[in-house]
Amino acid sequence: MKVLINTLHPLDFWNIPEIFVGKAEKRFPDITFVYLKDKSNLQKEIEDADVYFGWFPGEEAFLKAKKLKWIHTPQVGVGRFLSLGEFLEKVVLTNASNVDRRQIGEFAFSLFLGLHFGHNLIVKNYLLKKWARKEIGDFLVNPKRKPLKEMNAVVLGYGGIGKVIVELLFPVVKTVSVVKRKKENLPYRVFTLNEWRKFLPSADVVFIAIPSDKQSKGFLNREKIEIFENFPYIVNVGRGKVVVEKDIAEGLRNGKISGYAADVCEVEPPDENFPLWGFDNVIISPHVSVLEPDFWKKQLDFFLENLERFLNGEKPLGIVND
Repeated sequence: MKVLINTLHPLDFWNIPEIFVGKAEKRFPDITFVYLKDKSNLQKEIEDADVYFGWFPGEEAFLKAKKLKWIHTPQVGVGRFLSLGEFLEKVVLTNASNVDRRQIGEFAFSLFLGLHFGHNLIVKNYLLKKWARKEIGDFLVNPKRKPLKEMNAVVLGYGGIGKVIVELLFPVVKTVSVVKRKKENLPYRVFTLNEWRKFLPSADVVFIAIPSDKQSKGFLNREKIEIFENFPYIVNVGRGKVVVEKDIAEGLRNGKISGYAADVCEVEPPDENFPLWGFDNVIISPHVSVLEPDFWKKQLDFFLENLERFLNGEKPLGIVND
């Protein structure tokens, strides 16, 4: 069996270190692991690969694959892989949804705290060498800014990331509401996306931790923003396309939204026409919230456990085309 590993990326931290491939070879000595170092070899190496591990290499690469049985990507979003259409009828596609995503939830929580306590203003003025006591003091005493213990939080999504966000919020805010595709009994209020008129008006902070699909794409738009009553913060670590960024910008300008923080954008990287450039109450992170010192160790451990299942004829975890 041959496993092709292709995580080639211009930024080194997105490419699995070769030392981890050695660990894979040690655990599975009868399997040939090919660690791609040059994209020019991709089409040749994928031709007789049984398993592909990596980022999306383009549809044309998979046209060369004659033996492929399983594709695994170390990301959660698989939209580009789903473009393979009929090809996915012959192979198993898995993603990293089962890998520990705690850091993303913690990152989202930190973005919320940064907005709420004016860290973006503090940093901005520090870089300008300004002792902006009045500006930041005025922000902190603004009556729109509630104490944490009086805030109503809404978390869109209750997967691994959403659960961490809820866990962090639960001891410090007044109420936590969870938005899921299907209702279930939880120790907090549970809604579906279709019930947005019930959970959005009273929200003081809305966390987005859901993927973009037919139901959620463009969910947070002008119509939803107009019904906000508590001038909430919006924190997005799900997908950029779940919000309509120009409507978010309008909501920030007219005061319906108190602040917006995101690790994702509708288009990445955003260009000079990005509607959210230049706001004092916006924090934009360049889609890196998943990164941590043991990122690739977690990814490889999960893949190798799945490889064990695959070799034993069991269903791998994290299948997205079942």
